[in-house]
Amino acid sequence: MPWICANGDPCGNDKSSVGAQITQLGTKSNGTRVFTDAAYENYDISGGKVVLQKTAIEVVTDISNEGVVTWAMIFNTDITEMRKCWANTAGFISSISSVIIDGSGGKHVNGINFDWEPNSMTMQGGKGYTTFLDKVATHMHTLGRKVSICGQGPSGAALWDYRSLSTHTHTHTHTH
Repeated sequence: MPWICANGDPCGNDKSSVGAQITQLGTKSNGTRVFTDAAYENYDISGGKVVLQKTAIEVVTDISNEGVVTWAMIFNTDITEMRKCWANTAGFISSISSVIIDGSGGKHVNGINFDWEPNSMTMQGGKGYTTFLDKVATHMHTLGRKVSICGQGPSGAALWDYRSLSTHTHTHTHTH
């Protein structure tokens, strides 16, 4: 799944460069769409809740107009912030609704994509993450939406409890 860095910092993108990336999503090969899904990075976490990044560029409607399934990406690397979300899952879920689903273009959001790359993690933390994802995915399904995660591939095996994640069939995993 391609990822659109739809903010000015740290990617240095502007509306024009992001628009050029989005136009490419409509590319077809032999009449078949090359990309069916795309994640766009516009969100972060703070205080256990989803927040819109300061330099976010609104792109979800444009991606949807290309006929591509849209995934609102929530990016973060701070394990302390992640633990705040796990400790207050209900508050986090509420912020998904208020910031993403009810926000500008929210009707075009097909799912939430977690790209959380913690600076440190234990296997116990991996189990906490799995429990958290299960609750978020259950709620998102009531809204007719999905949840996916970006895994870190083999190098991230010590960070996540992949065995536990694999038992949750309603969460899609993409590695990078």
